[in-house]
Amino acid sequence: DGSVWKGARREIISGIEGATTAYQLRPDQSGALIVNNALTGAIYTLPTPVPGMWFEFFTKLACTSNEYKVITKTIASEFIVGALTAFEAFADIDESGTTYPSVVATVNVSINLDGTTTGGLPGDNFILTAVSSVLWVVSAGMNIQSGSTATPWSTS
Repeated sequence: DGSVWKGARREIISGIEGATTAYQLRPDQSGALIVNNALTGAIYTLPTPVPGMWFEFFTKLACTSNEYKVITKTIASEFIVGALTAFEAFADIDESGTTYPSVVATVNVSINLDGTTTGGLPGDNFILTAVSSVLWVVSAGMNIQSGSTATPWSTS
């Protein structure tokens, strides 16, 4: 029993389906692990950023229609920066992958994982952390893709 931290639990958000109605993440869910596990994809809207707030995203099941999308709440003034490194599904262990950056001067407001070329295959994992009232930073970004890889970043 010594390996269990009693009382400490992390919220797991899963079972969100459909790429037509967004699931609004709440500030009190900061620190949650969001598990993508719907064949029909899902849309997650981030709350207004408060420095220190963070969410982790993990793909358990590839979507076969629509996409997994994470988008800022106010697309005119809240942005996502950082880098996601894409790896070809079933790539050799020595392959370095392709890095897709989103720099501060860009206006990227969402990460779109389509289940193939932009990622969204089992094993995808990244963390979004709010560093200001208008900026989210992606870290630990591993993006599993298939076919000709493409950027997961979008301005909408």
